[in-house]
Amino acid sequence: ETEFRGTSVTLHTATGPRFGTVELLIDGVVAKTATLYSPSLSFGELVTASGLSDTRHTLQVRVVGEKDAASGGTGVVVDRIEAG
Repeated sequence: ETEFRGTSVTLHTATGPRFGTVELLIDGVVAKTATLYSPSLSFGELVTASGLSDTRHTLQVRVVGEKDAASGGTGVVVDRIEAG
């Protein structure tokens, strides 16, 4: 959990054959859900929640524990978080 101020927040992550689903919760509410499965490993992927009021927010990154049927796992990589 972390706090930020801004109208958007971006999770810098990766996709790959062993990754699952991630949720971005803003102020306790799911603002974005993303499936991070892909057949090959790829870094520099972005998951963004936008349209927020320009005020202080609390962000939680939740590993859902679910996956695409083709995925070999439910992992989530967090490289960094950027507020906008």
